[in-house]
Amino acid sequence: EAAWCISNLTLSGTPPQVAYVVEQGVIHPLCNLLQQHDAQVLQVCLDAIHNILKQTAADKIDDVTTEIEECGGLDKIENLQNHPSQEIYQQAFDIIEKYYSTETDEETSTNGQAPAMEGDFSFNNQTVPHQNFDF
Repeated sequence: EAAWCISNLTLSGTPPQVAYVVEQGVIHPLCNLLQQHDAQVLQVCLDAIHNILKQTAADKIDDVTTEIEECGGLDKIENLQNHPSQEIYQQAFDIIEKYYSTETDEETSTNGQAPAMEGDFSFNNQTVPHQNFDF
């Protein structure tokens, strides 16, 4: 019942109200409920977490994502990507994609190749003559 109340508050509440429940420590219990087998409970908790992330001010989002990660919530959300329910899978995927995506410009260059690491050699495509060599 408490998860339903929190989920409703995160959906209908104002950003200051959502910030208040986050300050009161709602993240950890919500993340703990992500171990449940009941699909409805999982969906409600994922909705609440996603709504919290959506309503969190830009300057506080790193604090909330870190709190979710530190209490084991990120691992649980990642595991829910294997859930048989399409809705639960999609919600877990969306949270990770939007708030925990690790692909950055530093990891992938604009041409789709990984950037050269320090000490790596770079080989340019050079044209090789198609004629025979004379020795």
